[in-house]
Order: sequence, then structure tokens, then C-alpha cells
Amino acid sequence: MASMDSMYLRSIWKFNEEEKAHLCLEEVYSKKGFVVRNLHRDDRFHESGIDLLCTRRDISIGFAIKKKPKQEDLSQLEKLGVSDSSIIKFYVFLDSPTRPFEEEMKSHANVHYLDWNKLHSLLVGNGSINYTLLYFAAHKLYENLSAIFELLYEKRTTKYYQHELDTEEMEYMWNIKDDAVKLKSTLEYLQADWRPVLMTRLEYDKKEWASYITKLHSDLDKINTIAGESLYSSFRTMSDKYPHLAARYWELASYRTIWKNFTAAAIILGKNSLEDLKEFIRYKWVMPTLEPTRRSSEYGPFNSVYSTLWAIIESTYHIADDLECGLDWLYHDLV
Repeated sequence: MASMDSMYLRSIWKFNEEEKAHLCLEEVYSKKGFVVRNLHRDDRFHESGIDLLCTRRDISIGFAIKKKPKQEDLSQLEKLGVSDSSIIKFYVFLDSPTRPFEEEMKSHANVHYLDWNKLHSLLVGNGSINYTLLYFAAHKLYENLSAIFELLYEKRTTKYYQHELDTEEMEYMWNIKDDAVKLKSTLEYLQADWRPVLMTRLEYDKKEWASYITKLHSDLDKINTIAGESLYSSFRTMSDKYPHLAARYWELASYRTIWKNFTAAAIILGKNSLEDLKEFIRYKWVMPTLEPTRRSSEYGPFNSVYSTLWAIIESTYHIADDLECGLDWLYHDLV
């Protein structure tokens, strides 16, 4: 695997805690027919270094999962190493362990180690829907789209005054509108390209699925280069140079059905924690979610990995459409 791919796979876990890896592994092994017990969540006193215990007839597999193993995590590794010898043991780490921990790993030959690369292969190879959503949420396009919603939230209370647009503001509005149209049109093409591919798939094919992940990632790279970066840059300019326009955009959007769901949730979450707000924007608004919400019901339920990919493609188009609509409302209000 190329180093850049490895860097991307590690970036998936930069803003996601171990519990999301638990969820992905629970999904995969439950589908394989294992009974999965989350000892980390439900029975820490008896976990013996094991976070997830998967059992099926005479097979038992134990997983310990750590985001970035450090000195203080050595005790868990030791407990895992001396736990029931009939259990096949895996230690999963989502970022590079510290040197002392890495040295200690050599002392436990009965433990199999999975880094973020091997975990990716395991989860993709077994069609994890949860991991598919996390994988694409780390893409630069979704980082840019999430940042746009964050910028609008940040400037929502800026004082706005009714005025005629000057030449500079008018030119800016034409440019940002053009950026939004460009993003939406590229996503229309993406839908047309992928619809016949994904809508005809009934049975999961491991090799085919891995190639789909790679191809969609590449397609999104192109879209981000063509339109995503420029649209983010334009909203960045709005935030820095025309914050009054961002505030008016927020106010106008807050009256509209779909946007109202976002702005209401964002205000509540933002009062409690900006981290919670960013989590909501990235993983529950910009990216489809398996959790039942008003927005996710437009694309769910996700019955397969193929319907999950389609939901990502379709929902991204609707995000672009939402942003363009907001600009239309703003322009008509100003002129």
C-alpha cells in the first residue's frame, strides 16, 4: 500500500475514538455469525485485556483496540497476552504506538497485531457499512463541505444591515454562485456514472467492492479539485471579508425546511460543545448516518454496502444543492 494511502487510512481515526472501531468490528463479526460481547462497554471488570469477545461454536476471538498505544497501556497488552490460551487474540492500534510499547509487543508472540492498514483490509473485505461511512468522511471533499457549515455557524450572529450590493460584492456573489453550480453539476455527473453500477448489484463481491471503494475515492478527489476547494475558498472569503452576508445566509436558510433541521440542531449542540457540533456536521449531516434522523431517512435504510455508496453519492449531491439554494435565497434577498 502506498504511503499516502496509509496516511489517509490513519487520518480516518484522527477524529474518531476507539468505540467506532468497536462498532465496525461488532458489525463484521456479527454478520459472520459470531456472538459479540463488548466487554469494554459492558463488563470491564472481567475483560482480561479484551475489549470485544467474538464466539462461534468452538472459536473465540478477542480484540483489544487502542487509538495510540502508550506506556500506560502496557498492562492491557500483558493481560491480553496471558488471557485464556484458547482465545485467538488481536491487538488493534489506530495510530503508531510509542517506542516502549512497540518494544513490548515483541514479547507477546501469541498476540496478532493489526494496524490501521490491516484493519482497513479486514473491514473493507467484510463489507462494513459503518467503516465505509467513516472512510469517506475523512475525504478532503467532506472536510471542505463540513468547514463551510462551520463557517456559516461561526458568523451567524454578525450584524447584518440592508443595503444595495456594491460592485465588489456583486462580483463576489456571481463567483460563489458559479462555484456552487460547478460542484452540483459535477455531482450530477457522478450520480449518472454510478447509478447503473450500484443499482444492479444484489450480491456482495469482495474484490469488486474493494475496487468500488478505490474508484469512488478517486472520483471524489477529482470533484474536490474541480469544485470543492474553490467553493470552500469562496465561503472562506465570505466569512473573512463579508461576514454580514454569511449571517444573512444563515438567517434566510433557517426559515427553510431542510436547513431548519440543521440550524436548530447546530445551535443546541454549539452551546454545549463545539466538538459535538463538528462531530454532528461531519458525521451526521454532511455524511449520511445509520442513526435514524430526519435527514438520514432520505437515504436509508442501508441494506448493503452498495446502497451505502449510493447514499453517500446522493446525499453529497443534496448537500451541494442545499448550499446553492442558500446562495440563491441570499442573492434574491440582496437585489
